[in-house]
Amino acid sequence: MKTFRTLLLIVFTISAFSASAQLYDKKWTISAGAYFNDFVVPQQFDKLFTDAHWNHKGIPIRVSGGFYLAKHFTGIAQFSMVKLDNPYWEDKDQFFELDLGVQWRFLYEKVFDPYLYATIGGASLQKNIHFAYNGGLGFNIWVTRSIGFYAEAAYGGFAGVDPKEFDMSADPDYEYYNEKYNVNDNLNYSFGLRFCPGKEADTDGDGIPDRDDACPEVFGVEEFDGCPDTDGDGIQDSEDACPEVAGLAEFNGCPDTDGDGIIDSEDACPLDPGPVEFNGCPDTDGDGIIDIEDACPLDPGPVEFNGCPDTDGDGIIDIEDDCPNVPGVPEYNGCPPPPPPPALEVSVLFGTDIFSLNSEDKAELDALAEQMIADESLSVVAVGHTDNTGSEEYNQGLSERRAQSVKDYLVEKGVAADRISTKGFGETKPIATNDTDEGRAQNRRVDVE
Repeated sequence: MKTFRTLLLIVFTISAFSASAQLYDKKWTISAGAYFNDFVVPQQFDKLFTDAHWNHKGIPIRVSGGFYLAKHFTGIAQFSMVKLDNPYWEDKDQFFELDLGVQWRFLYEKVFDPYLYATIGGASLQKNIHFAYNGGLGFNIWVTRSIGFYAEAAYGGFAGVDPKEFDMSADPDYEYYNEKYNVNDNLNYSFGLRFCPGKEADTDGDGIPDRDDACPEVFGVEEFDGCPDTDGDGIQDSEDACPEVAGLAEFNGCPDTDGDGIIDSEDACPLDPGPVEFNGCPDTDGDGIIDIEDACPLDPGPVEFNGCPDTDGDGIIDIEDDCPNVPGVPEYNGCPPPPPPPALEVSVLFGTDIFSLNSEDKAELDALAEQMIADESLSVVAVGHTDNTGSEEYNQGLSERRAQSVKDYLVEKGVAADRISTKGFGETKPIATNDTDEGRAQNRRVDVE
């Protein structure tokens, strides 16, 4: 007996920490087993195992079905049948009972699954139908999630049973029964097999039963107890800040595509690594202007030129400067302006007391006119001179007329008059001696400067 109690304690301890298969999502149970009824023991418990009081003959059976009502509560319907065969009863008859009731399973979903139960129904006793009631206790021991053993015992009774229906005068204890016995009371016992048919519920169809599925309504993976990892990054969606995009655990499941330590959703340039101060955008040339805003991302330059350099400091960026290392002007694309072409040194010679131009003089002035028309920045001065023939006063006027004749010809050729000025110095600035004809011929001139 001591060994039996020890074994029972071990079974109970192990089962209390084990999951059962009789679950809320397998809503039905079906049971089949043996059934026994005793009408005497309620008055004499010392005769619990006396053969004379096991009132059955043949095969006593009980079949029942259960339906999940709520956690810990199962509705039951049961049918019991036994052949009454008390040797002291003159009448022997088939006994039937049909009951409805409820179980309270206080260690629900454990291998060892004890319960209390109560039923009401109807019973056929001595060919009469009587109201029946039962209250008892039992337990299931689940072998798998679908099959288990049960055993239960109940104290029951019937309403409206007339003790005179039962003649027990032949019983040695008749006098006791006559005083104490009430046929309304009985003990009944049943044990057998219990089944949970059907498949366990899998609402989201992910192959993980709802009872084991932490996310029973969302398709998930076994690794996360049925919860989803939509992006497949090894972080379940409920803990993933970016559940639709694969990322890293260090960033709570968010990606950092360029590996710069800034997650893509906070990175202004998620495909190119950059520092935090530029929101993840690169500044390749280190000029403080991010590449996407830098017109010259590979060469450092100032902000006023959108990050492009101006090496020669002439205000023209190098990529638009034809002479990036030499300061220049915009009209020459950053190159310095070319030096002005040297003016033609024109010197027109005149005969004695003459201020008109000959064909040779005009040819030289034609070349000068073309140059001045081509370069409007040129201005000239026509300076007239004479030899010492004649009076100084006359020679002064003659030198002025000679200078004016040169100006008039250039104007005639298309040169603006305001670009030509005239002067006359008479005989005061000879370039040769006036003592010879050759010297005086060189002094009769107009120099264009």
